[in-house]
Amino acid sequence: MVGFSFAFILVIARLVQLQIVNFQEYQNKLIGQHFQNIDIKAKRGNILVESPSGKFIQLTANTKLYDLFVDPKFIINKPKVIEQMYPFITKHLCPLGMTGNIDNPLKCLKQLEKFTGKDILPIKPTLFYL
Repeated sequence: MVGFSFAFILVIARLVQLQIVNFQEYQNKLIGQHFQNIDIKAKRGNILVESPSGKFIQLTANTKLYDLFVDPKFIINKPKVIEQMYPFITKHLCPLGMTGNIDNPLKCLKQLEKFTGKDILPIKPTLFYL
């Protein structure tokens, strides 16, 4: 009985050490493995082609590329996430003409849903009767 009690106390002590004492260390490891930031500093050159008339035609241009990904299964408060993402969406997507009117946030997000084919806005719960 003493041996089992001692083993139980050791297990509890180890759990306290992992869960409470070393919490911040493991939290930092988790964040480091979950998030990734890549900075691409190199600027690529433009590709020019000479036309038969002797004029140069630019085939490529330097553009900024934005990649935003939010995994829906990790979103707890969907309206808050939409509120935080809305300035990014209106700054970079609505001016491109793909999402409609910047002045109307709801219309902009609905157009973005239509454009991407994905649900962004919270869906009101519906009640089904069998």
